[in-house]
Amino acid sequence: MIKEKEVKKRRWVLIAAPVFFVILFVLTLFSNHIMNRMLPEVATQNVQPGTITARVRGTGIVEANEAFEVMTTQTRTVNEVRVRLGDEISTGDILFVLQGGAGEELEMAREQLHELEVALERMLLEDHGDEALIGLRRSVLLARDALTSAQSDRNAIQFDPNALSAARVALNNANGALTSLRADALRAETNLNLALDAVPLDEYGRPDQDHPNYAQAIENVENAQAALLNIQISIQNYEDVASNAREIIQTQESHAAAVSSADERVRDAQRSLDFATEDLSIAQRDDPLFAIQIREQERAIELKRAEVDELEQDGTGSEVTSPVNGIVSRINITPGNVVEPETPLVVIEVTDRGFSLELSVPAEQATRLVIGDNAEVDRGFFWWGDEVRAVLTSIRNDPQDPVARRLLSFDIIGDIESGTQLNLTIAQRSETYSMVVPNIAVRSDTSGSFVLAIEAQTTPLGNRFIATRADVNVIASDDTHSAVSGMLTDWGLVVTTTTEPVEPGMQVRLAG
Repeated sequence: MIKEKEVKKRRWVLIAAPVFFVILFVLTLFSNHIMNRMLPEVATQNVQPGTITARVRGTGIVEANEAFEVMTTQTRTVNEVRVRLGDEISTGDILFVLQGGAGEELEMAREQLHELEVALERMLLEDHGDEALIGLRRSVLLARDALTSAQSDRNAIQFDPNALSAARVALNNANGALTSLRADALRAETNLNLALDAVPLDEYGRPDQDHPNYAQAIENVENAQAALLNIQISIQNYEDVASNAREIIQTQESHAAAVSSADERVRDAQRSLDFATEDLSIAQRDDPLFAIQIREQERAIELKRAEVDELEQDGTGSEVTSPVNGIVSRINITPGNVVEPETPLVVIEVTDRGFSLELSVPAEQATRLVIGDNAEVDRGFFWWGDEVRAVLTSIRNDPQDPVARRLLSFDIIGDIESGTQLNLTIAQRSETYSMVVPNIAVRSDTSGSFVLAIEAQTTPLGNRFIATRADVNVIASDDTHSAVSGMLTDWGLVVTTTTEPVEPGMQVRLAG
């Protein structure tokens, strides 16, 4: 019985052993295939010569070429701000309104002028023992007072030549419009009468509402009445404009006549002062040092008086207007603010001077550009409007990185606003390179740009493929390919896409 069991056991061993070795052989034979199925699959392309039409791309913000800063010469309080950010304004539009009254600077200048005049009076009235000189000095003082009074009277006249010119233009325009409108009104009255005559009447001479053309005839009458009414309203509006213009012209012409008369009085007073000063100078030739002191004091008075006149002119107007056409880009005031002299209160971008844009690019890309190159402009998916052009005007070192980067400046031409973000693309000349790879093969990290090159290793079980890092420099790129230099071999394989993340040094399997 025991012997029979031992025979059965040996028979099982003899059967199992061949089966085990067969399985081991199969696993050994197919192990390479099984392992490959577990590796990341990668798609590859060859490194090969090719032609690249490189493109320089960048994004920048449009800015106005010129900005005008509106300031005051005196410390004043702001009553009202009439503009908002982004407003498009014209020359003469009111920007803000200041509180009336003289500013601190004007009061100080007036006080300084008074002190200088008092000092001159004291100098002239000093007793030098010569009554004749004292009389001549008094004559100079009286002549100076007369000149000051004449100048004050002249400055008090509210003559505005710009207002007079604008009123004359407005009157001419209004008269021209009225001539045309009155002719239109005559035609409109004729059309209305024709429409009234066309209304169908019954046998009693009353409007026949049952007539098939009655509704259309009444509609024609109403349209003719509306057209005539609109013209009459326009005529009334232009007559108001003309009336206001005539009133301004009459007032300003009266002021102009007063200014002419006042100017003559100022000239007479100035001549009298000149004669008195000359007489005094002749009389005090024996004291040249004193004469020099008088002349210097008079010069200081004239300069200070000119400063006062300028401040008075600036202080008389409470409305501050725009001196240029443009767009309001910055407002530094609010109602109630006390503004200081020479401080920008409103900044206006002068649209007449055009717009520009700057962007920074690698120095190597800039070497292929030429002043005058045109760039393609993309304002984004939601852009509509007129065409916008960008022309390269200068290439200079980027102050942030003068060695490695260049700053490109473009003139922006077309329907554009300051603050708009533009994407620019400049196509360069086509060139042939020895090593070109797909853009999707180029990767980057903190160490720079690189590709994953495929390295083949031969083993007893077949070839193994390893993804290795190859650092490269991107020389030029277009929309699909890049020309590179680095540790690559011609016609070598580089990884383009993978089924899962691949790191340098990993074994991979090739697609296809």
